[in-house]
Amino acid sequence: MRCLVLAQALRGRGVQSHFVCRALDSRLVQRILEGGHRYSGLSLVAACDHDFSSENPPKHGAWLQAPWHKDASETIELIKTNSVDWLVVDHYGIDFRWESFLRDHVKKLMVIDDLADRRHACDLLLDQNLVDNKDERYQGLIPSNCVSLLGPHYALLQPQYGQLHHCAAPRRPPIKRVLVFFGGWDQHNLTSVALRALIELSRDDLFVDVVLGGENAFAEEVHSLAHALGNVAVHRMLPSLSELMLRADLAIGAGGSASWERLCLGLPTIVISSANNQVEICKELSKRGLIDWVGHFDSLADGALFRALKAALNSDLHESVSRDCLNVTDGLGADRVSEILALRVNTALRIRPARLADKDLLLEWRNDAGVRSRSFQSNLVSPDDHRKWFLARLADQTSRIYIVETESGLGIGQVRFERKADGWEVHYSIASFARGMGLGERVLGAAIQYHLSMFPEACVVGKVLTGNSASQRIFKKLGFQEYKCPEYSIFKLQTG
Repeated sequence: MRCLVLAQALRGRGVQSHFVCRALDSRLVQRILEGGHRYSGLSLVAACDHDFSSENPPKHGAWLQAPWHKDASETIELIKTNSVDWLVVDHYGIDFRWESFLRDHVKKLMVIDDLADRRHACDLLLDQNLVDNKDERYQGLIPSNCVSLLGPHYALLQPQYGQLHHCAAPRRPPIKRVLVFFGGWDQHNLTSVALRALIELSRDDLFVDVVLGGENAFAEEVHSLAHALGNVAVHRMLPSLSELMLRADLAIGAGGSASWERLCLGLPTIVISSANNQVEICKELSKRGLIDWVGHFDSLADGALFRALKAALNSDLHESVSRDCLNVTDGLGADRVSEILALRVNTALRIRPARLADKDLLLEWRNDAGVRSRSFQSNLVSPDDHRKWFLARLADQTSRIYIVETESGLGIGQVRFERKADGWEVHYSIASFARGMGLGERVLGAAIQYHLSMFPEACVVGKVLTGNSASQRIFKKLGFQEYKCPEYSIFKLQTG
């Protein structure tokens, strides 16, 4: 489903997507085709045809349903007649071996992951989840030059969520409407668990929306419980839950991808994790006070959900929790990722002064390992120190910070000017996903031109470490004169 969301966002940029899948449900194939995408199916391999354990596969290697080299070879046969700009891999059973096999047949390779349990050979890695060590968990698992897009800022949500994000008001007591959804499959029948807890509450002032996926095997039991509860609407196979989430005051659900949808619309939630890969996410969201995690499905304490529901109905913290939820993600992650994949050297750019809302983005760029390795100050900066520094710079008339972005608002880089005795000293950095594309010259050049339109007599000065050949080339291309020092070079651009 997240790949479908990404493919739809790419289609809006004129990009054609081709899905290659093995053993996919016919209804999902239909959704792919209805979205205007291409589809190719790989044949099933009988389990007795191969001993998967002999390959030392990743933890979920058997999910590939074929030897990795057979799967890779079949994929190559399907795509070899096309020029593939990006191969997007979203499969827990694929690791660096499969990816390395495909590298010569595509221009770039992207991996979508959230387990961090195997090595990858990719140019770009996306993990949209919020976990305790999200910035370190892939160290040693991806190449040193791999770009990482981490956290809910990049969550691949349907466009409705981004559109409704600013319409979502913080929920206030009393709770009148509850949404129950445990995913399309709900193999543990947690929907029935939730309905029994609601029946035990004996609150006929609550209206309950229950959503079932097409794969739910317990639909008959759910309908029976819904009838006993009353004031219940049971929905089946909805294309989007966004409208129901917007109307709800409280949700009961699992800890999967719906977590980011609920957070985007500010919906407080009581969560029962239904899969092992949800546990770390639930721990972090619970620690931040964004959900009430009552436990894992197989170790849920008796009455835990009932007690959580009763506490939520009597809580006066509902509004503050809802506000915190709204700050986690704006629902525009698919737009960001699709724009990154479609980014080109000639992409139209615009420039603007930095504003307060850029604080976190600038800290992310400042602490990027690639930026620090080329900087005179390579230390990590704490959020508190950065906030103080940034507020001081915004108020200082001898400092100017500019953000260079695409026309849709995707930040590409920042350029900062500091007034010194001999002119304006310039510092800049490029977002990791935009490096190596020739955009550095355009970013720095646009910012200098913008700055000189206000200070036409200015002398612009740059300092570059000796080993930073990329920046040295950029300054020279922009007409700066180089003056070499033992450990760095000074570049000057005299105007006026």
